[in-house]
Amino acid sequence: MNVQEPRLYFTDPQQLLDIFSELEEQNLSLIQNSQETEEALEEMKQTVKSTKAKMYLYFTFLSLIIFVISVKSTNAIYMIAYITD
Repeated sequence: MNVQEPRLYFTDPQQLLDIFSELEEQNLSLIQNSQETEEALEEMKQTVKSTKAKMYLYFTFLSLIIFVISVKSTNAIYMIAYITD
């Protein structure tokens, strides 16, 4: 039985340290990118929330204007009907 010694992928300890350093840099870059993306998402959520609030105010304001116009129109119709009788 001939048992061969396994071949080592790394022949110099510095090779392993270099790979660990590169992986660490990649991980830090990914973490930073993730944090920046999360910040952008939070800003987007705030923008959506603010926009929804503004749209609700505009809707309420326009509904009030429509109501006032319809009341004035109704009163004008009653006044015309009263005058013409």
